[in-house]
Amino acid sequence: MCRNLSDFVAVEDFLEQLGARVHLVKEVRTINSQAKAQDKLIREMFVLLARNYILNMQEEIQKQQTAASSTERLVRGQPTSAENRR
Repeated sequence: MCRNLSDFVAVEDFLEQLGARVHLVKEVRTINSQAKAQDKLIREMFVLLARNYILNMQEEIQKQQTAASSTERLVRGQPTSAENRR
């Protein structure tokens, strides 16, 4: 439900202000402002796991971009066969 900390805070504020309930069908849970401490802990853990997943994906993308750019530089640095003939 929450993919980052700012969404998590927004949902928590929504629940506190309106006293609303959110039903999480896949997790078979109901979130409200009077939730048990264990349920809040589980929600926070899901948010942290999602954050960790996003950070890992960012690192992998940076690695791939670095590898692609270094490979491209190597290819550009070598003359092509047409240039060798001149």
